[in-house]
Amino acid sequence: MIISATLAGHSGYVRGRDTYVRGTSQRGRARGCAYPEDGAPEEHKHDALMRAARRQADTAAFQTVYRQHRPMVERSSAWLTRGNRRLRYRGVANNDAWLHHRIAALNLRRLITLGITRRDRAWVLA
Repeated sequence: MIISATLAGHSGYVRGRDTYVRGTSQRGRARGCAYPEDGAPEEHKHDALMRAARRQADTAAFQTVYRQHRPMVERSSAWLTRGNRRLRYRGVANNDAWLHHRIAALNLRRLITLGITRRDRAWVLA
């Protein structure tokens, strides 16, 4: 059971019985918190990593690269799901095989668009 909480200006959530995770939020009502024995909130092992990632994401260099590559990632996802919202086959193995073939076909189509050619017994982009 996860309970969100705001304590002394810090938002976080209670996970389990005696763990308060600071700096993140979960859906739910504020109901208080169960602290460890010493009474101080316990920091999650990934909190420092997440803070560093947020600081990096705020830089202009990160935003430039992100805005350059994000549209292509979204477009690839759209190509993958175009007309394929439901699974066609029964069973995980058959659908996994279909997905791999679909991705291979999209990759080949993209390589043809980029101008893949054969030179000296090797494939190269034009």
